[in-house]
Amino acid sequence: MKEILIIRFSSIGDIVMALPVAHAIKEMYGKQCKVTWMTKKIYAGLVENNDSIDRIIYLEDYKNGYFRILKEIFRNYNKLLPKEKILGPFIIPLILKIVPAIKNLRKYKFDIILDMQGSIESSIIRMMCNAKSTIVPSFVINGTERFSLKIEDYKLSQHRIQDYLDVVRYLGYRSNSINFGWKFTIQEKNLFEEICISNGILKNMRYIVCCIGTTWESKNYPIEYWSQIIEYLYAKGLRVVIIGGEEEKAACLKLEGSIGSEKFLNLVGKTSLREMAIIIKNAKLIISGDTGPMHIAYSMDKDVIALMGPTNPIKWGPYGEKSKIILVDHNCRGCYKTVCPKGIKCLKSIVPDQVIMEINNTLLMND
Repeated sequence: MKEILIIRFSSIGDIVMALPVAHAIKEMYGKQCKVTWMTKKIYAGLVENNDSIDRIIYLEDYKNGYFRILKEIFRNYNKLLPKEKILGPFIIPLILKIVPAIKNLRKYKFDIILDMQGSIESSIIRMMCNAKSTIVPSFVINGTERFSLKIEDYKLSQHRIQDYLDVVRYLGYRSNSINFGWKFTIQEKNLFEEICISNGILKNMRYIVCCIGTTWESKNYPIEYWSQIIEYLYAKGLRVVIIGGEEEKAACLKLEGSIGSEKFLNLVGKTSLREMAIIIKNAKLIISGDTGPMHIAYSMDKDVIALMGPTNPIKWGPYGEKSKIILVDHNCRGCYKTVCPKGIKCLKSIVPDQVIMEINNTLLMND
């Protein structure tokens, strides 16, 4: 029985894009392996109740005082010594052996660790586990890759999902299957129906999900444009549901101030990750910037209209053929800047009429 650990702590989109790795491992090894996923507790809903994941463990359970000391040692080592130096792979495991808190992780006896995070924290974790083999993807270039086998040949023209799957291909995986493994319990489905009933969404009613905020200023679509789109959908008799986390509350308040609260259902900050996911699963269409819920949407084979500017749509856009990407009209698009150094409101070049046209095209094709 092979014990395999997949490490991906964060964030929503990155964890979703890494989910097919668990399925690929199971497809390759079958019942001869046990897959463990390590993440942060706030993201547990993304990996729960997945047929390809046998066990979930949490980073927070191992981040004690010893871990913080190790992180500082490792951070300084990684910063001060060139990547070519090989002293670290010998010195750091020796340090780990004398730390009493490490034993809790070593009890799992992992054979293979697939470190999809590629950070200092995940590097410490994988060395704490003392696995027989550790592998990191090709995009890890921060110095931590010196402590593992790194997949070479980074492909800019390849989606991040495929970057992750390259790690499993190194182990011998040859299928092209993409499976995210979403599965919801009867209780979760009943809770979804309760959420719908309590908010005036009747059974089989078509509703459209809008994700109005992202974690980057440069990826945010203007609220005044969202207002025009939601007013159009409201006039067409389509129910609009706004989802997001606590950080989107301010944007939602601006939206309410602009068009009133009766024209959409505000669920921002009111759902768990699992509840948000099942709301997306039952939506007619999702309109979103480059953010976590967009990745959840296409992973459930939903129709997605993605509004993109500072990030590369080939690498980070929705995966699959059921999505439409609307790109900004800037020569500097794909700059990967969280805040535009030129002071441009990046997504403002995507006018509401463009989005509305794509909404109508998508709904027409599905009617």
